[in-house]
Amino acid sequence: MSNFEPDQLAIASLVGAEVVQVPSTASLQDVAARMNEDGISAVGVGDETLVGVITERDIVRAVAIGSDPLTPAIELAETNLFWTDPESTVAEVAEEMMTRWIRHVFVGQPGNLVGIVSMRDLLVAYVDIAPV
Repeated sequence: MSNFEPDQLAIASLVGAEVVQVPSTASLQDVAARMNEDGISAVGVGDETLVGVITERDIVRAVAIGSDPLTPAIELAETNLFWTDPESTVAEVAEEMMTRWIRHVFVGQPGNLVGIVSMRDLLVAYVDIAPV
């Protein structure tokens, strides 16, 4: 990522592959299997419109407290999603993520999802510009 300027680069440029979304009725077991299959750390939850997100940390927490693997995904999903405009800068989004202590940001707006950016995506972008 040459000439990467965090305060000038739009966050949309870090959006990767299409967001994996599971139905609200999918079980935690199904969600964990899908995350494992696709090698991803989060899935969107919702039937037609994205209404929540489940992360690998949520799955670990659920297992640790003995949740039923057949629990519907929507019961565990975080539904207070943080959305950002595709033109927001990488620096602005990184600062918001640190301030809010969140690991995933949805790019776009409810009903018009462009993609998702994780802390890992931001770290990779910043490491790419670090002096060697």
